[in-house]
Amino acid sequence: MKSIENYGVQELSSKEIRNINGGIWPLIRAAVALALWHWDNWDDIKAGFERAQQ
Repeated sequence: MKSIENYGVQELSSKEIRNINGGIWPLIRAAVALALWHWDNWDDIKAGFERAQQ
């Protein structure tokens, strides 16, 4: 079996590693999308709760 060096794979130094978590923007976009979904579907949600109480 060939070693991985024959394929051009090199060792990664810890100085070359970057941590990318995406920041806060994906969370803000998800919160806005959820709020818009609730606003758009509120009539259906309210009707479902009213039917469940009967």
